[in-house]
Amino acid sequence: MVSAENQKGSEELLPAPGIPGELNPEGLISVVDARKGFQFECKVNQAFRNDVLSVLIDDAPTPIFNRTIEHDIGPESPPFEFILPIRFATEGVHHLRQQLNGAQPSPKKQFIIDFTPHYSSGAPPAPRPPADLPDGKVTSIYLDDNGGVLFSFEDPEGWAPGDTMRLYWDWSDGVPLETVPLREFGNTYLLTATVIRSTGPGRFLFYYELMDLAGNVSRRSRSSSLEVDI
Repeated sequence: MVSAENQKGSEELLPAPGIPGELNPEGLISVVDARKGFQFECKVNQAFRNDVLSVLIDDAPTPIFNRTIEHDIGPESPPFEFILPIRFATEGVHHLRQQLNGAQPSPKKQFIIDFTPHYSSGAPPAPRPPADLPDGKVTSIYLDDNGGVLFSFEDPEGWAPGDTMRLYWDWSDGVPLETVPLREFGNTYLLTATVIRSTGPGRFLFYYELMDLAGNVSRRSRSSSLEVDI
């Protein structure tokens, strides 16, 4: 049995691996990094020449890396750097541990791979124009009175901190008009009178995409059509 004191000493000599590029404390990895292989570090505070440092993932019995230590090292030594092979970056929650000479492994370091965008099974719902828009038309009088058109949005499914919304007004040639933080509830956006007037009269589409912290982008939402009569 390992005593609490010995366990603490083991953790100090061989802490959990670290992931410099993680996006949050839970270990979320960006889609870009997950698809190319991301860097992680193993800090060893004491080891000796010819010791073998191993890296373990999840419950796999075989290490994904074995590295022979070339000289004695102490607390001031830099960490060993590794790149996780992309075959291990499957969607879900994973854990890395390090181990010296097959002894007790270090504490776990969690990382999360997420390749699933919002509304993965379809398009997000359309932005909702205000109910007081006269006859569905945007007029100069309406813009003068309201400063623009205030859209509201359905509360997003699977919201998480760091989610954003990319907004498009269809004359923008696929370039977002603006990217704004996505709230869990009560999202609104004022399509300003300046933007609307710059397009002139006609029928235009307003739509959006949702992007999560990992970088997954949803399909384009259904569009809200506005007739601009100015």
